[in-house]
Amino acid sequence: MTDQQQTPGGLWPARLDPLIGGLLALGILTAAATQFGVWEPWEANISAVANHMVDNGRWLEVNVGQGSGAKEHAVSDLPFGYWPVAASVSLLGTSTLSLRLAGLIFGASTLFFLMLTVRRFAGRAVAWWSAIILLSLPLFCFHHWLALGQSTTLMATTTASLAFIHSRFSPGRAIWIGAWVLTALSGLSGGVPALAIPMAVLFTLFSYRIGRDSRSTVMRWSWAVVALLIVGLGWWRASLYMPGDAALESLFLWADNIHSTTGTTRPSFNAFVHQIGFGLFPFGALLPLALLTLLWSKDTSNEDSGLGAVLFVWILAGFIAPALGAGYSHFGIFLAAPGAAFAIAIYLGRMPKQDANPVLAIIAVLILALLDSNLKHETRLFADTIVGTSIDSFPAYLPYWKIARFLNFALIAYILLYQARLHHWLSGFVQYFAYPVRRRPYFDLAIFAMAALVPLLLLQRRTTLDPLVRGDGWGNLQFWFRRLIIALILGLITYISVWLVCYIRNKMLKGRTSGLLSKTSRWVRDTIDGRSALSGRITHLTGAPMSTLILMTVLMSWLFFFNVPIASELSTNFSQKEVLNVYKKVASGDEKLYTYRLSNQTNSFYSRDLPKLKTSTDFAKLAKGTERFFALIPRKDLASVNVEFRRATGRTLPVLDDRGSRYFLVSNKIDEGVVDKNPITNALIDELPDGVTKVNINFEDKIELVAWKIEPSQPKSGSPAELHMFWKSTAKTQSTWKVFVHIDAPGQRIHGDHDPVAGLFPTRNWKKGDLVRDIHKINIKRTITPARFTFYAGLYRSSTRMKIKSGKSDKQNRARLGSIQVR
Repeated sequence: MTDQQQTPGGLWPARLDPLIGGLLALGILTAAATQFGVWEPWEANISAVANHMVDNGRWLEVNVGQGSGAKEHAVSDLPFGYWPVAASVSLLGTSTLSLRLAGLIFGASTLFFLMLTVRRFAGRAVAWWSAIILLSLPLFCFHHWLALGQSTTLMATTTASLAFIHSRFSPGRAIWIGAWVLTALSGLSGGVPALAIPMAVLFTLFSYRIGRDSRSTVMRWSWAVVALLIVGLGWWRASLYMPGDAALESLFLWADNIHSTTGTTRPSFNAFVHQIGFGLFPFGALLPLALLTLLWSKDTSNEDSGLGAVLFVWILAGFIAPALGAGYSHFGIFLAAPGAAFAIAIYLGRMPKQDANPVLAIIAVLILALLDSNLKHETRLFADTIVGTSIDSFPAYLPYWKIARFLNFALIAYILLYQARLHHWLSGFVQYFAYPVRRRPYFDLAIFAMAALVPLLLLQRRTTLDPLVRGDGWGNLQFWFRRLIIALILGLITYISVWLVCYIRNKMLKGRTSGLLSKTSRWVRDTIDGRSALSGRITHLTGAPMSTLILMTVLMSWLFFFNVPIASELSTNFSQKEVLNVYKKVASGDEKLYTYRLSNQTNSFYSRDLPKLKTSTDFAKLAKGTERFFALIPRKDLASVNVEFRRATGRTLPVLDDRGSRYFLVSNKIDEGVVDKNPITNALIDELPDGVTKVNINFEDKIELVAWKIEPSQPKSGSPAELHMFWKSTAKTQSTWKVFVHIDAPGQRIHGDHDPVAGLFPTRNWKKGDLVRDIHKINIKRTITPARFTFYAGLYRSSTRMKIKSGKSDKQNRARLGSIQVR
């Protein structure tokens, strides 16, 4: 469909859609960019590179390290992708906005050109769907309102590919020249992987003979030669300024990333698969089906069939090129997110207009459900996907992630409604039961199928039947057989109830089909037939206004979800901004804020100018002093810093802010009424609380396990439980041990292996006499059947278990602590 074929209408002319979409994108990305703090160390590293270029005038070097304590080091990376950020910093100075301004402009430009292209091929509505989907993709939106170093390459590869597509329908020179200029920029900023993408798109356009090309041979290929010469010259000049030991591949495959990643942590192929699943969540789950329907479209037009091939090659190149480069590089990003949004928007937009395809709908639902289940338990993989490296610490649960499940259900409902044509079945179902024409037989297959769902669902949710299953009078019957009996009885009750409703309804109507409606329905014109009117209310869902409204609501909800609550949670974990805000609120007078234990190789955006405590002696001196001070420390160093503070003062270190997964704000004093958030303070207790089961397990005369309890005391299958274990240190020095937990029953095991106190208070930091309360949450799977379990626990390191000298145990150095009834 071309622009000229589209029906006019709307609040503004259709030709303004790309401009309005670009401004909308700029507004959304700018709101996020100005609201949330700079992510450490990733954006801070980009800031360091840009500042080195501006301050030293060496724009062909990539140097990391800033501030008085940071050590400068060169990186074998192409410098051209950092030029837009450096230019912004040179004009506006170093600030959050100047650091992110280039990405904001590039993101809005990308969306503008995407809408321009999608509108030409798929119409105005689908163009808007593609824009909203693109802004909802984490891999796109986060990489454009954050300065993570990939926005230049993302923009260049996308706009170059789109420009080549447009050039096949425009005889002018400008678009053709612009396409090759952007291709050159792709190669300069992203190396061979980025250069390959627009070239692959151009090759596919020529192969399928999409559009027309009236340019002369000289005009057609002279600019290609110019672009390749620019790329080659740029690579050659950049190679002269790279570190002496840089491999040749570094020029082509992003060989050394600035985020201090080493060759041993290079991304695996699975990391690139995660970029599709998690980085494009949830719409990435629909990408294979979207491409499938485009490649095998019933539309025989050259444009539509060729478009499917172009998008397939674009997305394939955007995935394979960086993935193949991962053997040499440390980070490669999926470079075809806009192409994916293009394909998915067409797929979703055409659902209400195409024939029913329940098979594809079921496949889509299964993929979405599986991906949602995986991501629910893998929030760290989601964060890894965004920043492109393995994060050392990240919370296992994000507070707002439950919203994603409801939004995923809404997307699944849309697919079932319009691709599986669920409304057709629902319409017939309503007619069948609300307006029965004849009396139902005693055995009705439709009623039986509906009633059979009740026992099937109840058997899946075992905990629902627990109150009945555990009643008296069952004798020695197995629990599974008790559930089966109850489920079948409830299914039979459901069948009888529905059959009676149909019987009574048939008696009321006495064979009439007009029902209770006696005038024209506002849903269906010129009818007073009750069956048709009720069916019409449901069929109304297939109309263009309703399907548009439903899809718009679903897409806008996902856009808001990722750009507001999830962006806020990730920024809290990765930025020092919130920590410094807490300091400003609680500090008074000239109370200073220091940094302590921050690595010399770690760049910092907010704390780079703060005074630094260089040694433990400096820290101990301030800890013993009478004046209050504050310190910003790495989260992973809390235990060792706490040891130094306890040695100097005899008490635990007060923590004022613990929301982030990377940094803590600590102080030597805490105001009255302010809660100390140090998990070590909460873990160290003076005596055992009430309600615990006391034991006496001696581990090599170094550590004793003295008590335990579980809450609730009888946990349920499919529910979480909190395991409290109480340890006593009986030696002056300790090694590092982990806790293993085996809760066993015949043929079943519940695992609970963990680091003590969530890894923040390892055994090597325990002092003699410490009584440590270790609380660990375990998830009891739904597949666990009720039984009495035996509770075993112990300490281990690698393949070695700490030996038990006294107390109940088995021959495998597992302490036998008691039994737990799982309901």
